Amino acid sequence: MKLNNRLAALSGMITRRYKHIWDCCCDHGHLGMALMQSGSATTVHFVDVVNPLIDLLTAKLQQQHPDSDCWETHCCDLNLLTLPERSSDHLLIIAGVGGDLTIEFVKNIIANNPHHNIEFLLCPVRHNAKVRQTLKELGLKLINESIVYDKGLFYEVVHASSRAQEDIVITGSVMWDKLNPKHLQYLEKTIEHYERASRSSPEKYRKLLTSYQELKNKLF
Repeated sequence: MKLNNRLAALSGMITRRYKHIWDCCCDHGHLGMALMQSGSATTVHFVDVVNPLIDLLTAKLQQQHPDSDCWETHCCDLNLLTLPERSSDHLLIIAGVGGDLTIEFVKNIIANNPHHNIEFLLCPVRHNAKVRQTLKELGLKLINESIVYDKGLFYEVVHASSRAQEDIVITGSVMWDKLNPKHLQYLEKTIEHYERASRSSPEKYRKLLTSYQELKNKLF
């Protein structure tokens, strides 16, 4: 299955096999099906709150994998998700939703599953710095991160876990490649955004703007 750049980047960040991978807000399930094909998990879970989407996806999976026990579909609100098997490792992929909703999901999933070993692979739409700050406040650490350019838009992918060792940096750390002109373009667009924001709310955004400006001076 041909994945777009964003979904391919998410798939590429998965470097080991998990007991459970949860493709959250799965839409048509393209990422989850690709992970099934690559054998990235014992069970791939497809989760979406839209019932017709889950019904269509379930029918498709039943047709293509009728005898397989390596997938499950779930029509549910992520804010209420309860994970099975506390001793198993779980990777939850949340992509394609706004930063505020991503934060809400992560907070509630952790609160509802306090004894689970959970890793998060996140690719929010907008508000990346806010998402990163929240992950830090929740005690999550960085496993890996990347910048993705897809159909004229930039995305940040953050792979985080409470068991990782590296601190999450608000402006990003290992994702930046100073030899990649797209990365400079993304950083300049980010700086322009916070320059505009700081004009209306200087106390809220000045420090963050300075951090991005210092990052540009350091890298480029």
